[in-house]
Amino acid sequence: MVRNPYGCCPNTKWDTENSMCKDCAPGYFWMNCSKTCPFPFYGNSCNRSCPCNETECDFKDGCRKDSDNSTIESVIPEVLGNMSDLSVPEDASRDKATEDLLNTSLIIFSAIAAVLFVANIALIIVDKQWRRI
Repeated sequence: MVRNPYGCCPNTKWDTENSMCKDCAPGYFWMNCSKTCPFPFYGNSCNRSCPCNETECDFKDGCRKDSDNSTIESVIPEVLGNMSDLSVPEDASRDKATEDLLNTSLIIFSAIAAVLFVANIALIIVDKQWRRI
């Protein structure tokens, strides 16, 4: 791992006042917090995304106050609509017989794999003992 001269990890910076590594300020990342968040990302660890255009997006704070959308959270409900309307149709769910068959198959496959594993270990032990003779 690449470290800076003070031994801090990436996305941290040496705090001379407290003699310790501290997280980068919002909008900054990389070694010694030397890079700014690339568009459309902003904020702590660049983990937020601007829904506005590049000229309105600040790498530290996101969309500027005068832009239409200040945060992505304000856009999500408009794009997705009412989530309560989404449901899985009954015919898409598995019936009990199919689920039982899958569970039984999984148990049988696991048992076979366990037996093969134990047999392989036994063969390795027998082979080592035969080589000693």
